[in-house]
Amino acid sequence: MEGSVAQLSQARVRLLVQGAGFVSDITDDLDRFSAPSQLHAVAEVGSASAGVRGRVSLDDGVTLLGGFSGGREDYQNIVAETDFNGTLAIRYAPPGFGPSRPFVEVGGLIGHANDLTMRRTYANGVGTAVGEGSAAYSNSAVWGRAGWIWDTRQDDQIGVYGEYGQIRQSIGAYLEPISNIDPFEALVGMNVGKVGVRWDHDFAHSWEAFVGLTVAHAFSQEQLLPVDVDGFGPVAAPGVGQQTWGEYRVRVGHSLSANASLSLFVSGIAGSSLVGDNTHVGVDYRATF
Repeated sequence: MEGSVAQLSQARVRLLVQGAGFVSDITDDLDRFSAPSQLHAVAEVGSASAGVRGRVSLDDGVTLLGGFSGGREDYQNIVAETDFNGTLAIRYAPPGFGPSRPFVEVGGLIGHANDLTMRRTYANGVGTAVGEGSAAYSNSAVWGRAGWIWDTRQDDQIGVYGEYGQIRQSIGAYLEPISNIDPFEALVGMNVGKVGVRWDHDFAHSWEAFVGLTVAHAFSQEQLLPVDVDGFGPVAAPGVGQQTWGEYRVRVGHSLSANASLSLFVSGIAGSSLVGDNTHVGVDYRATF
């Protein structure tokens, strides 16, 4: 029984980490740090989602960023249907520094899904059984970044940054039907630090390539998972410890006109067996104005 409760605990952490990592389609994590105002329409599979993101670049070095997406997240032992996420951030890079300049950024994300399905396997005395239940859940994140941007040439930009923030997830009362076991409300949160680098290059014949690499580490974790199983009583959920993982993003695009382009992208997460390895692919249409 303890092992099956551990499966639920690990599935929730996997959803927390991967769900936060795979919102790059609505943040600017697939784009240059410094670029003109633009609007993107995106769709991806791996899980499945579609959305929009955009930025407004002001003359005083301020950039406003935001996005919204809806879809389905599908990870080991856990699936979130009708999952909606929205994000908003503000970035400042002093224009007086010229092509080599610092920047700071603060941002946040909120999300919600009404239909979260979790599964666990356990020994029932005569073999192995599968428990499955559903709940609603919400997630949130806040972060602060500081870094440096280099316009090394007119067609090249490199950016490096450090980030610190918190990601949180709250799951409503979960109930497995028929046997009515494992009712609980659960909360998990992590304080996460990241270091990352981005490179974007404009090639000849209207082609563009982007690469982003990030290493993340959870310095602390808060987890509340009270479980009460009929016939067994309280069952303690084990902690999952500090986790480290990598995030990578690659995008290749081609200009359709002076103000429009179409890109294919790959985003992925690589970590321990708890965090998991996963890859999403998608398409991005960008309009610049």
